[in-house]
Amino acid sequence: MNADDSYGPAHEPLAGPPVAPEVHPHSAAPRPEGVTESREEEEPETPAITVSDNEIGGDANVAGRDLYVTKYMQGLAYLQPRPISRTDLLLAELFEAPGGYADTVLQLKADVTSGERARSVLALVTEPGVGARTTAMRLLDDCLPQQARLFELLADWEKPDAALIPKERHTGYLLNLAGESELLSDQFREQLAEYARQAFRTGTVLVVLVSRQAWGPVAEGDDRGPVLVREARRPSAAGVVERRLSADPEMAERAKWLHVEESVFHNLLTPDTSPSEAERLAGIMARATGHDDANARGEYENWEGVIHRWFGGEEEEAPRPRALRIAASFLDECPARVILDASDSLLCQPEIGWPAPPGGPLAGPDAEQRCKTAEIAFREDGTASISQYRPGIDRALLRHVWYTRPQLVPVLTKWLEQISAAGAVAEPYRERLAASLTALAESEGPKTILELLDKWIAQDSRKTLALDVLDDLAVHPLVGAAVRERLRGWAEGKRRVDRQLAVAGICSRRLGRDFPHIALTRLRYVLDKPGDASATQAALDALVDLLHDTGLAAQVLKSLVDWIPLPGHDAASGVGSASAFIDVLAVGQHGAGHSPGAVGAGAPLVLGLLQLDGPEGGAVRVLLKDGVRAAWRHPAIRAKAAIAVDSWCRAAEAEELPTSAVRDLISVVFEEEVGCLGSDLNRILGGDSELRNELRFEYAQAILSAKSTQASTAGIET
Repeated sequence: MNADDSYGPAHEPLAGPPVAPEVHPHSAAPRPEGVTESREEEEPETPAITVSDNEIGGDANVAGRDLYVTKYMQGLAYLQPRPISRTDLLLAELFEAPGGYADTVLQLKADVTSGERARSVLALVTEPGVGARTTAMRLLDDCLPQQARLFELLADWEKPDAALIPKERHTGYLLNLAGESELLSDQFREQLAEYARQAFRTGTVLVVLVSRQAWGPVAEGDDRGPVLVREARRPSAAGVVERRLSADPEMAERAKWLHVEESVFHNLLTPDTSPSEAERLAGIMARATGHDDANARGEYENWEGVIHRWFGGEEEEAPRPRALRIAASFLDECPARVILDASDSLLCQPEIGWPAPPGGPLAGPDAEQRCKTAEIAFREDGTASISQYRPGIDRALLRHVWYTRPQLVPVLTKWLEQISAAGAVAEPYRERLAASLTALAESEGPKTILELLDKWIAQDSRKTLALDVLDDLAVHPLVGAAVRERLRGWAEGKRRVDRQLAVAGICSRRLGRDFPHIALTRLRYVLDKPGDASATQAALDALVDLLHDTGLAAQVLKSLVDWIPLPGHDAASGVGSASAFIDVLAVGQHGAGHSPGAVGAGAPLVLGLLQLDGPEGGAVRVLLKDGVRAAWRHPAIRAKAAIAVDSWCRAAEAEELPTSAVRDLISVVFEEEVGCLGSDLNRILGGDSELRNELRFEYAQAILSAKSTQASTAGIET
């Protein structure tokens, strides 16, 4: 992965929903194909938000709280901004500006006199290896004042939708579409142009980093509209190296090595050298023993000469050290004993058929000598490293084997299954294996690795490793988009329950935190087309895990409420995403060691949601009420909603939940039931506890209020 294409500051915690100074059209999560219309298509209301002063979430008298909650909820409709810390950006003196950079800055930077800027939106059309992300970051830093906040937006949508891009005043955004492979629609381009017109008025700056496949060819005159269009240019590789070395006075003289014919670094750079490779070369030159350090040049060339020496000959004994080097590359820095045992396991594969030496454990040299023979460092702590003296050779070797020996790939995949199985030699080091497989997917494309993982998820002994790799790949900046699309297919396919279980497992990990909308949509597919009950339960468990994340709780709840169909639309009782809100929040549904229906089994989740403070807490309480109201309104879900609400009452009676908070949530039901007392409502009102008495009193008050309103209305009409 190119250094300037990594997430970088994007791995900082979520900033929370953007505060929207203007009320934009509500844009809920797109509905999976074949799912009936639901609440998300309603014209949104601006709720009259009040935060009850109860034991949970107090501080309700703070001025402006309702406004903050309203803005927070509006922000849930947008892509979630990830803060970019200016202190983490590449320093201006280290940045080698590509051609045209200064002109682009003039277009995006506000005029000192008028305070206006020529353009507010830039589409930076790029391709891998250009360093466009670094350029985009520097543009935002150079074009906005230091007090302005900067954010990165990930493409957390099913299809590009510029209506989901936030636009806080005097704020800079980087929207990363470098992984998009489909041509952007005319609708998106029109939306982006309209966004540019509005951003011009709000002082917002947006840089859209977009792949050439997604934008298409850049024609002359493309930038005459509201959106400035520029092709990303590759900066001078020599300039990148010289800037990095010159930043350290002790290393500045080494920059000359690039131009000295006697230097091993002479003529290493070409016009096509990427900035990340130039940056890597600068680091290598800084560590080199001198201008004639051949080992340093070998590192920059990914050890091509060394690997060819190791794998290019036909020596009879070559398989033994080659197997050890392959094992060491997958398990670099793991215990030597693990690497040696894994190597022996590879040699024993039928396709290789290397005979075991007579004498068993007494045969052959000891571990240290075997490592030394294979040119692998044997450390004092008992670990071994193939990359200790040749940094990066582990990944380079795996790429070489994968590319030049395709007949060995199926042997290696089977071997990886064996050594990572439960109780096998490499089981404790699955994280290292996952990192190696992720690196392979990055360099060779995800297809082969995904095919391997597709087999592993069906095997209990390999499932954990498969999920670890998928966890990495699903959020990867280069291959993540393709992997997320594959997960969509897995979620929709009910014939392979193991695939749906894997999707649910991945959605509760980093995918759910980095791309919550995509994860929630995948979970909805599983709930609406489950292969069996285990798939449904896995999806519900994933939703519970996401709800436990305080930064995601409101967004998850909003989706659950949106999934509840409008009255009059079909929803099978107790099945699918329609009842997910009730299923995940009913006390008694979750928690190890609790029998079904036991008071308190799911109370910690509900309690945690009620305890959230600030705008997030206010939004969560509003959404909990909205969910109860929506579920109660739908005849097919009402009975299940009554059971869930009753479970909250029982938890409150058992002092697992705060009484006043539960009473406040349940009060919305009375608005729907003022005309009759059905069996569902009776389930809630029945009983002689103090809480039930209070609920009956509130219901009676709701009836009186409704009658008073009817009488007033009748009087006016008369």
